[in-house]
Amino acid sequence: MPEVLEVELTRRAASSLIGRRFVAVERTDGLVVATGVDEAVVDATIEGLDRRGKVLAVHTDGPTIGLHFGMTGRLLRDDTPVALARLEYGSLDDDARWDRWVARLDDGSTLRFHDPRRLGRIWPEPELERLGPDALSLTRRQLEIARLLASRATNAEIASSLGISVHTARHHSQRVLEKLGITSRAEVRRRFEKSAREHEEVTHARRDQ
Repeated sequence: MPEVLEVELTRRAASSLIGRRFVAVERTDGLVVATGVDEAVVDATIEGLDRRGKVLAVHTDGPTIGLHFGMTGRLLRDDTPVALARLEYGSLDDDARWDRWVARLDDGSTLRFHDPRRLGRIWPEPELERLGPDALSLTRRQLEIARLLASRATNAEIASSLGISVHTARHHSQRVLEKLGITSRAEVRRRFEKSAREHEEVTHARRDQ
């Protein structure tokens, strides 16, 4: 499935979309695309792209649209993958019947959200700041500490778990909070829990239907 790195590669490769305007939505799958997306994007111009975790945010001069790629989702422009040619659990081809959202741009090309398993999601105004910590913003050690903080570990417990001094654990913990732009350990826990809960809810909802 697309991991953080793959979504980041998609964000970078999709920079060629900046300045393009959505002309029309030609196909939409209500299981994947939230109500209001189609109407909101028509005549909107793409101004930038951002990523938080596994969510790609498409900023326009109107709404911001969030894309979560699920297990098999990819972006294609016409018949060409924007970044990822294949995924481990994806299809072996780019059959259009698995396009869950197709929008036409002002240069005549089409942007396709291709998702054979229908586990992706597209919705308006994603709250990026409320998602879990962005793994690419933390070093491996900092991510380990963030996970320990989320599990309510004390500085002494973090030190014991990682084989470092309590002073070093305290310093690293503070650095993690600063890097995430938050002030309390409870907020680290809340963000991790919310991220895990939303991922589970989205996945189960798609499978149930």
